[in-house]
Amino acid sequence: PPHAPFLSIPDGTPESEYGPIVERAAKAALSRKANVLFIVQAFAPPQPSPDTQAQALTDVTDHLAAGVAAHIEKAGAQSIQIEMHAMTDPSATKPFVRVDVR
Repeated sequence: PPHAPFLSIPDGTPESEYGPIVERAAKAALSRKANVLFIVQAFAPPQPSPDTQAQALTDVTDHLAAGVAAHIEKAGAQSIQIEMHAMTDPSATKPFVRVDVR
C-alpha cells in the first residue's frame, strides 16, 4: 500500500485551519532535518475535457497548493526546499493537496 502522506489537506479547508497545522508540521520536519525537501502535490479528479482538467489543476494549485507552500516557507523553509506538482488522480472525488517530505 502507498505510504501515508506527511500532510493531506482537502479542498475547501479554510486557510485559518490548515495554516497553523502546516507551519507546526514544517517546523518539526525542519528541526529534525534542516535540508528537508517538502513535496507539495495538488490533485484534481478527472474532468470531461483537457481544458476543464487544466482549469481544475490550476484552481487547486492557486487556491490550496500555493497557500500550503507559503505556510511551509513561513515556517522557515527556503523556496528551494519546496517542490510543487499538480496532477490528475482518477481515485479523487474532490481536489486535495498532499505534502511529503524527503
